[in-house]
Amino acid sequence: LNRQKHLNVDSVLDMIALQAEESQVVFVRGLQGGTFVYDSSKSLLNDGGVVFNGWVRYGVSKLVTPQMFGAKGEGTTGDQECITKALTYLNSIGGGTLYIPDGLYLIDTVHYVKESETGASLNEQYAFAIYSNITVQGQSKGNTIFKMADGIIYKKLTEANIGCALFADAHRRVHI
Repeated sequence: LNRQKHLNVDSVLDMIALQAEESQVVFVRGLQGGTFVYDSSKSLLNDGGVVFNGWVRYGVSKLVTPQMFGAKGEGTTGDQECITKALTYLNSIGGGTLYIPDGLYLIDTVHYVKESETGASLNEQYAFAIYSNITVQGQSKGNTIFKMADGIIYKKLTEANIGCALFADAHRRVHI
Protein backbone atom coordinates (compact mmCIF):
# COMPACT_ATOMS: atom_id res chain seq x y z
CA LEU A 1 0.00 0.00 0.00
CA ASN A 2 1.16 3.48 -0.83
CA ARG A 3 1.62 5.01 2.65
CA GLN A 4 2.44 8.47 1.23
CA LYS A 5 -1.15 9.03 0.17
CA HIS A 6 -2.78 7.39 3.20
CA LEU A 7 -5.70 9.41 4.65
CA ASN A 8 -8.14 8.83 7.50
CA VAL A 9 -11.81 9.76 7.08
CA ASP A 10 -14.90 9.33 9.24
CA SER A 11 -17.26 7.66 6.77
CA VAL A 12 -17.65 6.02 3.38
CA LEU A 13 -19.42 9.19 2.20
CA ASP A 14 -16.37 11.25 3.18
CA MET A 15 -14.17 8.84 1.22
CA ILE A 16 -16.36 8.99 -1.89
CA ALA A 17 -16.24 12.81 -1.75
CA LEU A 18 -12.42 12.85 -1.98
CA GLN A 19 -10.69 13.86 -5.18
CA ALA A 20 -9.00 10.49 -5.53
CA GLU A 21 -5.69 9.63 -7.12
CA GLU A 22 -4.82 6.20 -8.51
CA SER A 23 -3.66 3.79 -5.74
CA GLN A 24 -4.50 6.32 -3.01
CA VAL A 25 -5.15 4.64 0.35
CA VAL A 26 -7.87 5.71 2.78
CA PHE A 27 -8.83 4.32 6.17
CA VAL A 28 -12.54 4.73 6.99
CA ARG A 29 -13.23 4.89 10.74
CA GLY A 30 -17.04 4.67 10.90
CA LEU A 31 -19.70 2.21 9.87
CA GLN A 32 -18.44 0.04 7.01
CA GLY A 33 -14.93 1.01 8.07
CA GLY A 34 -11.72 -0.44 6.80
CA THR A 35 -8.87 0.26 4.42
CA PHE A 36 -9.65 1.14 0.80
CA VAL A 37 -7.45 1.65 -2.26
CA TYR A 38 -8.57 3.76 -5.23
CA ASP A 39 -8.78 1.99 -8.61
CA SER A 40 -10.04 4.28 -11.39
CA SER A 41 -11.03 1.28 -13.53
CA LYS A 42 -13.81 0.64 -10.96
CA SER A 43 -14.99 4.24 -10.64
CA LEU A 44 -18.48 3.36 -11.92
CA LEU A 45 -18.95 0.40 -9.55
CA ASN A 46 -20.67 0.53 -6.19
CA ASP A 47 -21.83 -2.69 -4.54
CA GLY A 48 -22.40 -1.04 -1.17
CA GLY A 49 -19.71 -3.01 0.67
CA VAL A 50 -16.54 -3.87 -1.20
CA VAL A 51 -16.38 -1.28 -3.99
CA PHE A 52 -17.55 2.33 -3.62
CA ASN A 53 -17.13 4.35 -6.83
CA GLY A 54 -13.58 3.12 -7.40
CA TRP A 55 -12.62 2.72 -3.75
CA VAL A 56 -11.91 -1.00 -3.28
CA ARG A 57 -11.80 -2.58 0.17
CA TYR A 58 -8.26 -3.79 0.77
CA GLY A 59 -7.60 -7.45 1.57
CA VAL A 60 -11.09 -8.82 0.91
CA SER A 61 -11.05 -12.46 -0.08
CA LYS A 62 -14.04 -14.72 -0.24
CA LEU A 63 -15.08 -13.92 3.33
CA VAL A 64 -17.29 -10.91 4.04
CA THR A 65 -19.43 -9.68 6.92
CA PRO A 66 -22.80 -7.92 6.85
CA GLN A 67 -21.09 -4.95 8.56
CA MET A 68 -19.02 -4.36 5.40
CA PHE A 69 -22.35 -3.68 3.67
CA GLY A 70 -23.75 -1.46 6.45
CA ALA A 71 -25.44 -3.89 8.87
CA LYS A 72 -25.42 -2.84 12.50
CA GLY A 73 -26.62 -6.00 14.25
CA GLU A 74 -28.10 -3.97 17.14
CA GLY A 75 -31.71 -5.15 16.83
CA THR A 76 -33.43 -1.86 15.98
CA THR A 77 -32.28 -1.12 12.43
CA GLY A 78 -33.27 -3.41 9.55
CA ASP A 79 -30.20 -5.40 8.48
CA GLN A 80 -31.81 -7.53 5.81
CA GLU A 81 -30.85 -5.38 2.81
CA CYS A 82 -27.21 -5.28 3.94
CA ILE A 83 -27.08 -9.06 4.37
CA THR A 84 -28.69 -9.50 0.94
CA LYS A 85 -26.04 -7.22 -0.61
CA ALA A 86 -23.30 -9.32 1.00
CA LEU A 87 -24.84 -12.54 -0.37
CA THR A 88 -25.20 -10.95 -3.82
CA TYR A 89 -21.56 -9.86 -3.76
CA LEU A 90 -20.36 -13.35 -2.79
CA ASN A 91 -22.37 -14.93 -5.57
CA SER A 92 -20.96 -12.41 -8.08
CA ILE A 93 -17.39 -13.50 -7.28
CA GLY A 94 -18.19 -17.21 -7.49
CA GLY A 95 -18.99 -17.87 -3.85
CA GLY A 96 -17.44 -17.63 -0.42
CA THR A 97 -18.41 -17.27 3.23
CA LEU A 98 -20.74 -14.78 4.85
CA TYR A 99 -19.42 -14.55 8.42
CA ILE A 100 -22.01 -13.05 10.75
CA PRO A 101 -20.55 -11.63 13.98
CA ASP A 102 -22.53 -11.85 17.19
CA GLY A 103 -25.42 -9.42 17.26
CA LEU A 104 -29.17 -9.07 16.87
CA TYR A 105 -30.02 -8.77 13.16
CA LEU A 106 -33.46 -7.37 12.35
CA ILE A 107 -35.28 -8.98 9.41
CA ASP A 108 -37.91 -6.63 8.00
CA THR A 109 -39.19 -8.39 4.85
CA VAL A 110 -40.49 -11.86 4.06
CA HIS A 111 -40.43 -13.13 0.50
CA TYR A 112 -43.07 -15.54 -0.68
CA VAL A 113 -42.88 -18.08 -3.47
CA LYS A 114 -45.61 -20.41 -4.70
CA GLU A 115 -45.41 -24.18 -4.98
CA SER A 116 -45.62 -23.95 -8.78
CA GLU A 117 -42.39 -21.87 -8.85
CA THR A 118 -40.38 -24.21 -6.63
CA GLY A 119 -41.57 -27.72 -7.33
CA ALA A 120 -41.83 -28.13 -3.56
CA SER A 121 -44.87 -29.69 -1.96
CA LEU A 122 -45.88 -26.60 0.03
CA ASN A 123 -45.77 -22.85 -0.42
CA GLU A 124 -42.73 -21.24 1.17
CA GLN A 125 -41.69 -18.02 2.81
CA TYR A 126 -38.07 -17.00 3.31
CA ALA A 127 -35.92 -14.07 4.37
CA PHE A 128 -32.74 -14.62 2.27
CA ALA A 129 -31.93 -16.43 -0.94
CA ILE A 130 -28.48 -18.01 -0.98
CA TYR A 131 -26.59 -20.07 -3.52
CA SER A 132 -24.85 -23.43 -3.21
CA ASN A 133 -21.49 -21.64 -3.54
CA ILE A 134 -22.05 -19.62 -0.32
CA THR A 135 -21.54 -20.71 3.27
CA VAL A 136 -23.24 -18.75 6.05
CA GLN A 137 -21.43 -18.93 9.39
CA GLY A 138 -22.44 -17.26 12.63
CA GLN A 139 -19.88 -16.30 15.26
CA SER A 140 -21.64 -18.22 18.03
CA LYS A 141 -24.79 -20.26 18.42
CA GLY A 142 -26.21 -18.27 21.32
CA ASN A 143 -25.32 -14.72 20.30
CA THR A 144 -25.74 -14.49 16.51
CA ILE A 145 -29.48 -13.87 16.42
CA PHE A 146 -31.97 -13.05 13.68
CA LYS A 147 -35.22 -11.40 14.78
CA MET A 148 -38.31 -10.79 12.67
CA ALA A 149 -39.35 -7.14 12.89
CA ASP A 150 -42.60 -6.31 14.61
CA GLY A 151 -45.46 -5.81 12.20
CA ILE A 152 -44.21 -8.04 9.37
CA ILE A 153 -47.22 -9.16 7.39
CA TYR A 154 -46.72 -12.49 5.70
CA LYS A 155 -47.79 -12.33 2.08
CA LYS A 156 -50.61 -14.55 0.82
CA LEU A 157 -51.82 -15.49 4.30
CA THR A 158 -54.83 -17.21 2.81
CA GLU A 159 -52.64 -19.82 1.10
CA ALA A 160 -51.10 -22.80 2.88
CA ASN A 161 -47.56 -22.24 4.05
CA ILE A 162 -44.97 -23.79 6.30
CA GLY A 163 -43.98 -20.66 8.15
CA CYS A 164 -40.81 -18.79 7.29
CA ALA A 165 -37.34 -20.15 6.61
CA LEU A 166 -34.41 -17.88 7.28
CA PHE A 167 -32.46 -19.03 4.20
CA ALA A 168 -33.59 -20.59 0.93
CA ASP A 169 -31.40 -21.57 -1.98
CA ALA A 170 -31.42 -19.66 -5.26
CA HIS A 171 -34.03 -22.06 -6.62
CA ARG A 172 -36.19 -21.20 -3.61
CA ARG A 173 -36.11 -24.70 -2.09
CA VAL A 174 -36.00 -24.24 1.65
CA HIS A 175 -33.11 -25.78 3.61
CA ILE A 176 -33.67 -26.08 7.35
